[in-house]
Amino acid sequence: MVESAPSEVDARPIPSDADVIRRGVLIGLGVLTVIQWRLAAWNPWNLEIFRHQALTSGSLATSVVLASVCIEGWWTFRGCFPRLLLGLAGIPLAFLALIALCSTFVWKQTVHGVEAVSPDGRVQAVRISTAGLLRSSGGLVLRITDGLDRRSDVLYECDEEQQLAGARFLDDRTLEITDRNGPKTVLVRFDKNLNPRGATPCP
Repeated sequence: MVESAPSEVDARPIPSDADVIRRGVLIGLGVLTVIQWRLAAWNPWNLEIFRHQALTSGSLATSVVLASVCIEGWWTFRGCFPRLLLGLAGIPLAFLALIALCSTFVWKQTVHGVEAVSPDGRVQAVRISTAGLLRSSGGLVLRITDGLDRRSDVLYECDEEQQLAGARFLDDRTLEITDRNGPKTVLVRFDKNLNPRGATPCP
């Protein structure tokens, strides 16, 4: 009886349990990181829990995904040259991830006081300052602390002088911001979830 030659499909190596586990962990980590990043960036309800800088960092999510690709490629390819390229590619990725993590841990926000409260008492306009890794800035945010914590930026990236702005509510859904150094005023209208239609950076 003549035995038939093994087909190309049968000749392919079967992945070991370690390979399957490693690939599952790397793929799952990358997919979950991208999903949480996009959810935190979308955040149409302005939930405070999604506003942490680590969750909204696109640099951190990109670094995790590309680092996972480099790790899998390093284990998959056997040649010295591909491994060298993947190893060199991992250096800037690790540096980028380190910067993103440092920015997250160094980032600190301070509340300086409530500028105004809506007529129904539900929404507060709060003046804040943010200290980051490279620069510090100030701004004005809308905040609800009754029930689910919600917050949205209405004036942001202001320097120390610009952040001193007066604010008052014209009604439950409209905030008027007045620049104390000039006659400029900005009207910010928002919905029940604090999604503003007039958010603006400081000039």
